Parts: sequence; structure tokens; C-alpha cells
Amino acid sequence: MSSYQKQNANPKRYLRSLFAVPLYSAELDLNITNLKHFCKKTQKKDIGRIASNSGGYQSNNLSLDKGPLDPLIKQIETNANIFAQQFLNKKTIQKITSIWINSNLYKDTNRIHSHPGSAISGVYYVKTPSECGQIIFEHPAARALEFYMESIDALPGRRNEPEEYNSFNSFRTGVKPTENTLYLFPSWLMHYVESNQSKTEERISISFNIKGK
Repeated sequence: MSSYQKQNANPKRYLRSLFAVPLYSAELDLNITNLKHFCKKTQKKDIGRIASNSGGYQSNNLSLDKGPLDPLIKQIETNANIFAQQFLNKKTIQKITSIWINSNLYKDTNRIHSHPGSAISGVYYVKTPSECGQIIFEHPAARALEFYMESIDALPGRRNEPEEYNSFNSFRTGVKPTENTLYLFPSWLMHYVESNQSKTEERISISFNIKGK
């Protein structure tokens, strides 16, 4: 047997991820009761706006000055700087540029969207009743993946659709939120929130945008 045949008789095979999308989460230890009260109080005095929300309530941008949100803002910026060091710039200080409240009753949702004009975006969950819905992140190449699955070259009964979905072939992936938990992701990542299926309790979250200073 030649040296070439010996070398290729048992070839080494590799499967690796060429690109990845980061999602950061952190369980916080904030006073959730105070934050729920603040959100309720804000909703009574701020008429809110229509942005990505379909039904429900979204506040206008809140003040970043010292106040009830100060402990949360400090935690967000601390974790954003840890997150940014993994995929952005270790020397740039990450600061919140805007922050707002979301409140969703039964069947209320947030449509698919991204956050242009910022580097990092995220959400902190204040209240997450059972069946409140997941936050769903869409693959950056979702449209290309859909085209591949529906390829006209696929024979009847032998489509290219995978038997199992994983990080290599999924169009989208969901995360079930929990109270007092912070999630951070790149602002360009398309995402939406499933409708709240709790008939008796609302889902409350605080969303924000971050830029390097």
C-alpha cells in the first residue's frame, strides 16, 4: 500500500461552526417588587407608543438619570461590558442610550424587528407568568435556509429538510424567559416575542439599546 493510500485509509473528518451569533444571559438579584411597582406606575402616567408591539403597552424612552432604574442600569452596563469584550472592543465602555418598558396581556406580542443605530440590545424580564411566550431569535440567513429547504431540485418525498434541527440548520431558536434575568445580543439580530398565552397575568419586561463610548 502506498504512503498516499495509508494516509487516506482513515481520514480525519471535522465539523465546525464557521460563524456564531452570541447570546448572553445573566441572573440578577434585583428587587423585583420595586421594579414591578415602577413599571405599573410608569404605565399609568405615560401614554406609551406603538413600535414593535402588537397590542400591549410600550413606554416612551425613560430617563437615564438616577432613580428607580439605577440599580438595573448599573447591572446592564456591567454585563454589557463583559459581553462586549467577547466579540466587540475590550477598550470601549458600553453605555445605555435608551431604555423602555413592555407590558403584554393575553395574546399581546412584539413583531419581528432589530435595533438599528446601536451595538448591543437586550431585555430584562420583570414578570414572566406561565405560558407567557418565548423570545425568538431568527437566523441571519433564514431566508437562504428557507430557499434551500424548498429547492426545486429536491425530488418529491426527498426534500432537503433536516430530520432534526440544530444550530447549523435552524431558521430560528427560542429562549424561555425567567424573572430577574437579563439577556444581551447584537442589535442587528432579528427577534420577536411570542404572544402571551396567560389569560390572567401580564408579561413585563424592560428593553434597552447600548453603544460604546
